[in-house]
Amino acid sequence: KSRLIALKSAFAFLLQSPSKFRSYYSKLTRRGKIILSVQLLALGMIMGAGYKSSVDAKARRANRPVEVGYSTFLDLVDVNGKGHTPGKNPALKLTNVVLSKDRINFRIETDAEKHAKAILDKKLVQSNDVSIRPITPYGERTIYARVPAASQTLMEALRENGVPFRAVSTKGQTAVGNVVRISIIVVYMLFLRRLYKTMGGG
Repeated sequence: KSRLIALKSAFAFLLQSPSKFRSYYSKLTRRGKIILSVQLLALGMIMGAGYKSSVDAKARRANRPVEVGYSTFLDLVDVNGKGHTPGKNPALKLTNVVLSKDRINFRIETDAEKHAKAILDKKLVQSNDVSIRPITPYGERTIYARVPAASQTLMEALRENGVPFRAVSTKGQTAVGNVVRISIIVVYMLFLRRLYKTMGGG
């Protein structure tokens, strides 16, 4: 741990005072130069990968598809293209529907033609009823629903009785993947430590 802190200090020193670092580096032995170079390279790669991961994560969060329950998707299918229903839903349509084995991607848009008819109802407009509001909860983001591994009979029974449902979450698998990546980094750092000891003569 103390060596890692020292290495980070050296890296900061390199960035803040290049000329002083060059002077310090020139005074090192050949073995010392090799060890420091390898460690600085490794630290730079790790920090660069961490920064890239952070930037990529922010970009993914900004454009991450929004998940809805499978029962919600089926409810949307029921009202797709059928106009507004006072007190329940606006005139909408599903677009960009993409089907895979266990997932359905889609977008929700306002059905402009039917929405134009809905806003002619003054009572709905005055009360700002949900049926005359535009579809803007997700902007341009894709929405998806995962298909549950359940029988059609069961899903129909749940829907008939107004019970919402969705597929099992895969967040646990993502967490396992993160643990594996962290483990790889730890193993690599241990390898560098052993290399340092070997090159330093124990």
